[in-house]
Amino acid sequence: MRTLAATVLASAVLAAGQAAAAAAQAPTNTVSADARCMLAMAALGSANKANQQGAFAGIYYFAGRIRAQSPRYDLAAGLKAQMAQMTPALMQAEAQRCGPIVVGVVKSMQAVQQTLAPPGAPAPAPAASGAPSPN
Repeated sequence: MRTLAATVLASAVLAAGQAAAAAAQAPTNTVSADARCMLAMAALGSANKANQQGAFAGIYYFAGRIRAQSPRYDLAAGLKAQMAQMTPALMQAEAQRCGPIVVGVVKSMQAVQQTLAPPGAPAPAPAASGAPSPN
């Protein structure tokens, strides 16, 4: 009986380890969504020079999120795979979904910057646009 229990326990531990390893290597839906956001930010930045600064911030933000969620994710292959699925309508939808995320992060960082300023220091000037506009 102990042998059976030990075998079942070892199998469960092995299966859990294999599932964890697979999860660490396989990108999640969130990673795929963040990759689409990177593509949308790149498109916004290349379509309009006024959006470049915010678009670059968005690209770096989503790249960081991907790296944090899935450190072994092949960014070049993942972006290429997502790009193959992007239609103009999906690109627009992703820009509308991802743009407000970037705006929120930029505003949060501006708030942090203000709290870190020494007492009596002038408030930093607001960014021109803060983030790309999906239109």
